[in-house]
Amino acid sequence: MAKKRIETTLKTTDSEVKKNTLAIVNNKTIKYPDDDVLVTIEYNEEMLTLKRENNEYEIILPFKDHTKLMGTYRLKEENLIMDLEVETKTLLISPNQIEIIYHLNDEKREYRLKIEE
Repeated sequence: MAKKRIETTLKTTDSEVKKNTLAIVNNKTIKYPDDDVLVTIEYNEEMLTLKRENNEYEIILPFKDHTKLMGTYRLKEENLIMDLEVETKTLLISPNQIEIIYHLNDEKREYRLKIEE
């Protein structure tokens, strides 16, 4: 289990947010804090799951290249679960970088994560 510096970028139709932080990188899992949210990424050669969780909610987004899948948004206190349609346009996974171009409920988004050496 190694701590490495990462840079993340989330681009939507309205904004682009870049952040630098430390992440725990272990086998095919990356965990890092994003403000008050714990982000966990688990992946293999074909698929990636991104989970964002704090005390109030949990979002799980599955990605598979050129595929529509269903994710979930769960409000913990009310135990309310909403389905999220995730359409992956591009999923690129390399040893030091992840790039996802996708539509979340018809809104285009781009997510990039770079692991610095």
